Amino acid sequence: MIISRRIAIAAAAVLAGTAVALREVPGLVRSMHARRTPYDDLLGAIDDREAAEAIGRYALRAVPDFDRVRTAELLRARLRDASLKQVLGEEVAAGKTIEVAGWVLPDSLALMCALAAVA
Repeated sequence: MIISRRIAIAAAAVLAGTAVALREVPGLVRSMHARRTPYDDLLGAIDDREAAEAIGRYALRAVPDFDRVRTAELLRARLRDASLKQVLGEEVAAGKTIEVAGWVLPDSLALMCALAAVA
């Protein structure tokens, strides 16, 4: 049996589409289950919100005077002209870090995780 070029291309396209869909489904499911907060513009920059919440519970212990409104304003100001990756890189280079449960995290990441835990 000879397979035509059209059928082979269509089969390859279906396989590629299925692979892409399977790769994206877990993220879509997580985003549907995440509860809505007033800080979703900030928390959307985090890939794994559940992990951020877990780290955030420890970060809250390291930042005793945590205020979610002031923290959100601070993070929005920091992220106004730069991506999260850029901000975190600058903070690490400048030594602006905080210890959270034995891990040394950039200040903004620790604050964002704490915000995820209380949001």
